[in-house]
Amino acid sequence: MPGMVIEVKVKAGEEIKKGKPICILSAMKMETAVGSPKDGKIKKVYVQKDDNITPGDLLAELEWMQNLLWFFKYIIISVN
Repeated sequence: MPGMVIEVKVKAGEEIKKGKPICILSAMKMETAVGSPKDGKIKKVYVQKDDNITPGDLLAELEWMQNLLWFFKYIIISVN
């Protein structure tokens, strides 16, 4: 399901704590905050405000524990 970036809360080089929002997304008129799963440093941000995104698009890279990277992807999970 496509969506849109409403707000980017971080920038490259910024330290981030677990749970802090990386960005706010809107899909089907619902806003969702994408939070950091770990403490670390934002290595790169791939999106900006008003970007249209689809499942699989990279949002940001999180660096932690000696250069390991976490890639944030836009994923929609459907619960029936």
